[in-house]
Order: sequence, then structure tokens, then C-alpha cells
Amino acid sequence: MYKKVNTHKLVYNKVMSIRVNIKFFIPLIILTVIFGSLFFKPKKNLPLQKDLQPINPTPENINILGTQDFQNKTEAFSEFDKQVLYNLISSYRKENKLNKLFINKILEDSANRKLNDMIDKNYFRHADINNNESWYLFNAAGYNYKYAGENLSSGYNTPWQVFTAWQRSDEHNKQLLKSEYLDMGIAVDCSVYEVRNEPACIVVLHLGTR
Repeated sequence: MYKKVNTHKLVYNKVMSIRVNIKFFIPLIILTVIFGSLFFKPKKNLPLQKDLQPINPTPENINILGTQDFQNKTEAFSEFDKQVLYNLISSYRKENKLNKLFINKILEDSANRKLNDMIDKNYFRHADINNNESWYLFNAAGYNYKYAGENLSSGYNTPWQVFTAWQRSDEHNKQLLKSEYLDMGIAVDCSVYEVRNEPACIVVLHLGTR
């Protein structure tokens, strides 16, 4: 038996079904867009690799005895605290399981004699202008030594810079870690001495055992 189909009604039902489905999916689409904007942010343009600066730049060349090229940073420095340098040396020796060094006033005197002689006679080296090594200054100050050593520094204007420079130099580092030493004395001047016409600290460390 043939049954007549009402096409208008079928079309109507399909349209209504589509409208219901659209009403159902619209909230889901809106939520998807919102959460997508929160969790999937576009990446910002990053600088090229050549523009990135290294986190740990290579250290500058160390200038200890004033004979190498000096790279002055025109860094303003406050009063040099000798006690900080004393503490750095003591801590360094302790880390290397060595005996403590005592601050010796006589060695501070001999270091000051060396400092003043270099400033007065305008030189910077272990031997004086007559090529005499500094050991006579130990005796002149009254320190009759069994062992004696000397470290010099110029152009480094903080205790940490001076200590690091000595530490990075094989010969100066050996002096800091010599087990025979018992005493030390430091002399510093940051007002008179100059490196390439710029104010700079000059430091003398005397080490010894009587």
C-alpha cells in the first residue's frame, strides 16, 4: 500500500533537529575558545642567538705585577679593607687543610716599607731599584725569618679582586698555600699609586716564619 509522505513536515523536523544540535554545541565551542586562549598563548619573538649574552662571561686577563696590559674599568672603589683580604687568605688555607696564618704587626711593617719604597722610587717589582730582593726589609723591620715570601698586586681595587688574581697565578698561589708559613702582614695604598694615569690600589703581602 502506498503511503503519502509529507515532505514539508520532514524538512521542518530536520531544521528543528539542527537548531537543537547547534544550541547544544555553541556553549562547548565558547568554552573551548576561552580555555584555548588561556593555555595556548602565542610565542613572543625571541632574539637571535648572536644577540644573547653568556651567563658566565670569560674572565679578563689577570694583571698581577703591572707588566701586562691593564684593562681599566674605571670602577669607583671605596676604602680597601685589609681584614677582608686577611679573611679570604685564611679561609682559603683552611679549605686546603693548612695551618692558620696569624696577622703579624712586624710583617705589616715590612710590607709597608716595601710599599713606600715602590711609591717613593716609582717602581713595581719584587726587587728594588738596586736589584735587592725584599728579604732585607723583613730583617729591617725586625722579623728574623726562617721562611719568607712576598706577593704584590696593582690595579685590582677590592680584596676579592686581589685574592682572585693571586689565586689564578701559579707562583702567587703557591705562596698562599705554602705550609711552612705561620705569619702574614698586608700593606695597601689606593690614593697615591696609579696605573695608566688612573687611581689604583697597590697591595703588598708578606708571609713568613721565624
